[in-house]
Amino acid sequence: MSDMRPWAFELEEYILEGEPDQAKKSRDWSVAIGLQAVDGLAPSRYLLDTAREHIEGDLTIEQVQERITSYYDRRSERTQAELENEEADIVSSRIAMILGERSFTFSPAEWKSIHGCLFRGLVKDAGAYRKGSMTKKEWVLKGDTVRYASWNTIPETVAYDFEREARFSYKGLTKTEIAHHVAAFASGIWQIIRSTRAIRERRRFSLSSI
Repeated sequence: MSDMRPWAFELEEYILEGEPDQAKKSRDWSVAIGLQAVDGLAPSRYLLDTAREHIEGDLTIEQVQERITSYYDRRSERTQAELENEEADIVSSRIAMILGERSFTFSPAEWKSIHGCLFRGLVKDAGAYRKGSMTKKEWVLKGDTVRYASWNTIPETVAYDFEREARFSYKGLTKTEIAHHVAAFASGIWQIIRSTRAIRERRRFSLSSI
């Protein structure tokens, strides 16, 4: 994974010195790009420049997405690194869009909708529960194998986890305790969700087959 610090420094100036709206957009982009970094994906220089235009108010988030789509549509031949940049750029822009929206419902339906929005065109059956049980080695867990929930119990398991989390009270908890609880909830959901190979993996196979 490449060093991701430069983009963080670029966006930090808006958080520290920008107008409130610029700071909010910059934090949204930082979260969006940072989530891609967790998966080993780095944004392109083009995305960072386009994100700055959005933060400064020169582009809407819809215009950002149109630019990113057009940018990659024009590039018929790409290196593996550029293919990975493409996924990072597309998903980052979609995360930034969702974070910029004011409405949100804490429910399994909303969760599925967000997954579909983020990975539409990148992951097979984005926004749908998987059909079939699976295990997978995850590099973020140093190669440990994750055993995901049985596919035929997913709706009930998801509903149970969301209902339990909705009843949980954070009152009186320290920031550390809150972080641990949120991490436990996210980890539980992670072991339920569908985990299919994204566009970079399919394209890696295609490139290796040429």
